Amino acid sequence: MVKEKEQICINAVSKILCDNYGIDYFSVNGPKECAACMEESVDGWMVYCVERGNRFDVKRHYNVVDACVDLITRLGINDNLKDLIEQFYSSIIGEHVA
Repeated sequence: MVKEKEQICINAVSKILCDNYGIDYFSVNGPKECAACMEESVDGWMVYCVERGNRFDVKRHYNVVDACVDLITRLGINDNLKDLIEQFYSSIIGEHVA
C-alpha cells in the first residue's frame, strides 16, 4: 500500500519522465514491456527493465526516493541526468513544504 509521501514521489517522477521521454518508456506500476519499471515489493521497492516478458537488472531499494532516482537514471541521458534528478528533488521538497 502506497503512503501519501510515497505517492508524492511517484507523482513527481512520473511527471518528470513523462515530460522528458513519454509514457511508453517507463512504468511506476509494475512490469511493462520494453520499459524501465518500478514497483512496490514486500521489503521496499524494485526497479528493473522488462524485455520479452522477463525482468532484468533488478535492483531493490528500501525507500521510494532511491527507487525513483534509479528509475530516472535508467532513462536519463548523460547531458540531462543531473537536471532531471534535481527536478525530482525540487518537486518532492516543494510538495512537503506546501
